[in-house]
Amino acid sequence: MLFDDWTVSFVDPPEPDPPLVVGDIQRLANGAVELHWQGSAGSRYRVEYSQNTEVWSDELPSSMFEPSDDQPLVFTDSEAANEPGRIYRVRKLK
Repeated sequence: MLFDDWTVSFVDPPEPDPPLVVGDIQRLANGAVELHWQGSAGSRYRVEYSQNTEVWSDELPSSMFEPSDDQPLVFTDSEAANEPGRIYRVRKLK
């Protein structure tokens, strides 16, 4: 078996995305909660909440983010005043 017409190329793997870090979480004077994190262009993010870290819900208004450039993102949960035990996470979808 001859391999004269084969070419082998090596391609560098793409750079991994930096880890997603929620930089600041604040409870505002009106009871709302704000989450701040750095978004990356072309990525999609969803804020979810839970009462027990086992069952998560994404049914929060304005909880999807698709930044067109690298920028700080802010999510405000105005319903948090009525739900003081919420636990939050931000998921990167792509």
